[in-house]
Amino acid sequence: MKTAVDNDIKQNPKDYSASVKIPDPNIDFRRVKNLEIFFKRHALNLTTQVIPNDKNNLIQWQRGDIIILERQEHIGIISDRRGRNGVPYVIHNSFPSARESNSLLSWYKQNRVVAHFRFPN
Repeated sequence: MKTAVDNDIKQNPKDYSASVKIPDPNIDFRRVKNLEIFFKRHALNLTTQVIPNDKNNLIQWQRGDIIILERQEHIGIISDRRGRNGVPYVIHNSFPSARESNSLLSWYKQNRVVAHFRFPN
């Protein structure tokens, strides 16, 4: 993924101009703003709506999907685990360490989920 992001920044500098002034392959691939641009260009853009116990909605949330939270400050990966209501858990790095949490529904209710992506096989 690092190489793909670095190459995309080099090949499409205008798309990244708001977040990358001088490309830095040591950090650019870790910045959520840059990842969101990359995902919008290369991944499927999916729903951000979360409806507990609604099969038609919840089937749209699959393990490995990527979410971005408000102000491009936080990123998470949808887990293969789900709560009783069918809402998937999220794997994310949060103080003091990376964790898997049942936070997706509360983040959705707080209007914090701004993007949901999936890379096709």
